[in-house]
Amino acid sequence: LAVGDSLTVLGDGLLAIYTNTPGINTGRGAPLFIADYITGIAIGDPATSPFGAITRSVMDRLTVLETAERKFKPFADDAAAAAAVKAAQVDIGLIPVPLLVSAAYRNAGSSTALPLGLYTPATYVALITAAGRDSAAARAFIAFLRADSTRPLLTEVGIPPASVP
Repeated sequence: LAVGDSLTVLGDGLLAIYTNTPGINTGRGAPLFIADYITGIAIGDPATSPFGAITRSVMDRLTVLETAERKFKPFADDAAAAAAVKAAQVDIGLIPVPLLVSAAYRNAGSSTALPLGLYTPATYVALITAAGRDSAAARAFIAFLRADSTRPLLTEVGIPPASVP
């Protein structure tokens, strides 16, 4: 439960095609998901990962779900899916952008963010819970996240401004 006005929408949770397999062009878009040479697509388990559920909606909107779904390799979470792509255990993955701009992935493989018009992104939020109601540090952190000067930092780590108010 958020306390008062402490709920802050930070930005959109974008999804990207990620590969660590030489020769795969992540910018190819929809044809990549049905290409014969793509045999494994890592995703977070749609039952537990918002990004896994988003992946299914993207594939459906692109009208490639039936073919792509046969190639899905669901992992317990998005981090495990990203790790499988980085280790080249699968050809590509649909991974949250903030994971891909982290130090662990920044220089490993290549990626292309999917256009926002293809899906409703996850929303990153911050809030103070009832347990932290009187915490000056929590309020200071929320103020930091809301500051205009923080926006470039959030964008740099893969959380662009929310596309909806």
